[in-house]
Amino acid sequence: MSVAASYREEALYLGAGGPFAVYCRPDTPQVAPPLVMLNAGLVPHAGPYRLHVTLARRLAARGVASVRLDQAGKGESPRRPGSREALLKDDFARLQDRLAALDPQFSGQLQLFGLCSGADDALLVAEAFDSVTGLVLLDGYAPADIGFRARYIAARLASLDWWLTRGRRLFGRSSAEYTAGVEGPGLTLRDWRSATEMTALYRALLDRGVRMLALFSGDLAHDYYNGGRALSRSLGAAAGLTEIYRPDLNHLLPGAAQREVLWEQLESWLGLPVRRSTGSATIGISVEREATT
Repeated sequence: MSVAASYREEALYLGAGGPFAVYCRPDTPQVAPPLVMLNAGLVPHAGPYRLHVTLARRLAARGVASVRLDQAGKGESPRRPGSREALLKDDFARLQDRLAALDPQFSGQLQLFGLCSGADDALLVAEAFDSVTGLVLLDGYAPADIGFRARYIAARLASLDWWLTRGRRLFGRSSAEYTAGVEGPGLTLRDWRSATEMTALYRALLDRGVRMLALFSGDLAHDYYNGGRALSRSLGAAAGLTEIYRPDLNHLLPGAAQREVLWEQLESWLGLPVRRSTGSATIGISVEREATT
């Protein structure tokens, strides 16, 4: 995708032994609070397949600044003593102070973008800082609702791959042989609180006026989310939450078509005029934001 508008990018070293970030800001007036992109797992600030770089430059072309942050011990940020949550909050506090000193357009408000464990970190930061006014959560937390198992079983039974797998296990290799090196506990950076506490956290943030875009991919269908608006159901009538399930998306959004889906949702959620190409002309469509419950 091409980005025609002018923007500036600069590296930010946030204090001795502090985090590293890249600030991308438009040369035009900013139309929304900057979007801070947190690390997706252990992936550096560029994001999976440079997702954060692509989004940052496209946002700048539309008048939205962004920060690609390497949290303590990730990417180009050095490790420091302290708990992960304490370091995360310290990183964010340093970033706020630097933006206030650096950019005269900075209003003091920020929005957060997180994928996977980055979504979890975004919730923790938003809980601690009233300056956070919006959250974009990709494959973040949601409770496995009462219909999860039924939808999971129905999808399994309708899948040809599932039946072929069972056939190989029954008539070929043993189950242990088939799953060797494939299944296991693996490495996880996700450390959720109890379901009751997570629901209370979401509700407290929404009550505070924090807007949320929660986008879930199809890669969660075997774990905890496969539709059913589970997050919205757990929160009841929650103004400010937009929950979207796209089973056609991969967790890391590796392709241009998948990223375009994310961009269209982000564009609408930010309240930016939607631009679509029709032949050689580009048309602008205003999108009215509505609370989705």
